[in-house]
Formats: sequence, C-alpha cells, structure tokens
Amino acid sequence: NWNVLGEVGKNYEVVQNKEMFTFIDDLVGNKEARFETAGCLGKGEVIFMSLKLPDIIRFDNKDDIGENYLLLVSSHDGSRQIDVLFTPVRVVCQNTLNMALSGTSKRRISMKHTRNVRDKLINLRILMGLNREYINDLQSNIDMLAKIQISEYDMNKVIANLVFDNKELDLIKPYNYRVEGVKDITTQKYKEFNRIKAWVEEGVGQNTQQGTGLWLYNGVNGYYNNGKTYKDEDERFESILYGTSDKKMNAAFSNLTLNS
Repeated sequence: NWNVLGEVGKNYEVVQNKEMFTFIDDLVGNKEARFETAGCLGKGEVIFMSLKLPDIIRFDNKDDIGENYLLLVSSHDGSRQIDVLFTPVRVVCQNTLNMALSGTSKRRISMKHTRNVRDKLINLRILMGLNREYINDLQSNIDMLAKIQISEYDMNKVIANLVFDNKELDLIKPYNYRVEGVKDITTQKYKEFNRIKAWVEEGVGQNTQQGTGLWLYNGVNGYYNNGKTYKDEDERFESILYGTSDKKMNAAFSNLTLNS
C-alpha cells in the first residue's frame, strides 16, 4: 500500500521477511525446533517469529519448568538491528525470564542491516552452541537464586530500588524500605510498589520456593509480564523484551545476586 515505514541510510541492506526466516528452516527440518508464533508491530515495520527449542529449565519440581524459545526480531524502518534472542518462559505463569548473565551478550545476538548480514544469519552451528551455553548458565543462576534466603526487609529493598529514585530511597530507608506513612512519595509510585509486592506474595506460581531469591525474582517477573498495564500489545512487546520492563527485571536479578 506504499506506506512509508522509515528512512534509512545508503548502506542499509533490505532483508525481506521470507528471507529473514528461511535460515532457520533447517532447525525445524532437523526437529531441533518448531515454529511457535509470528507477527508484526505497527504497520509491519517490526516483525518477529519465535521457535520452541527442546531445552527445559527446572525450578524446583517436575511441574515448575521453563521452556526455551528462539526469537527473531527485525525491522524495515531502521529502528533496530536484526536480533536473535533466547527467551525462556516459565510455564506455570507464562513469564519471560529476562535474566542478564554477567553483562554478556549470551541472551541476545544483534546484526546490522549491512551487506554481510546474510552470512551471519546462516551460521546455525554457532547459534545453537550459544544457546546451550546460555541455558547452562541460566540453570546455574536459577539454582543459585533458590539458595538465597529473603527476609521482608530484603524484599522491600529490592522492590523499592525498582520503583523509587535515589531521593525517594533516602526517605524510605529509615523505615526499613516500608512505604506506609512515608511522606513526599507520589501516590502512583506508592501503588506500584504495593502491586509488585502483591505479585511476589500472592501471584500465580508464587506458592513455591517462598522466601528465596528465586521466589522474589519470579514475582517481579510476574508483575512486569502479567500485572503491569501497558497501552497496547506493541508497547508490552517492546517493554518486556527491550525497554523499561526488561531493565527492571534484570535489575531485580542484579540486586539479588549483588547482595547474596
């Protein structure tokens, strides 16, 4: 329909949707993965496809597991590179586990829209090797979080650091990071703090590993995946995988491991 999606530079290399996804056909043909979902954002300027991989992540029992997905995201407006992400999902509550691992790029591989992008797309052996490395590290971090004991003070502190700025943290710190009765914090942030805390204590799937770092991390993820209100599904997609919610979930993980 000749809608303009965006403006790009002279070195920008167009990769059509069909071409973008063709390189993963071998994974499906060899039964290393199966197609799960595909779609687009906006007018089609951002497109994505997910594949379910065979790897399983275990939390505490046979019923509480995570499934592993390979997500491909590209754009036709110059807004982003081609991204390949490994995105585990906790099955019991459908929470994306956006766990940054030691600041590395193990979870996300990015490729610029330049002339050699096709050569990078077809290197499946490297891609699957990175996936196995990521899953092993992810499982180790999950096991580590399950061993961290969390007090109410610890929980309040982690959640407060997600919600409040430094000036506000100075106000609530003398109250052991409890927000009741603290002046000069906005009603909006007060409510957000309590919504996150409610998800940690009472959210779906939060009846296991109670009082541990894994319990707190899963509760925070539960809020940003399922409890937080977004303007629309496009904003939800962007925020959870790339934006504010992604940063908040990773910040919770960092705060937990930093204090362990």
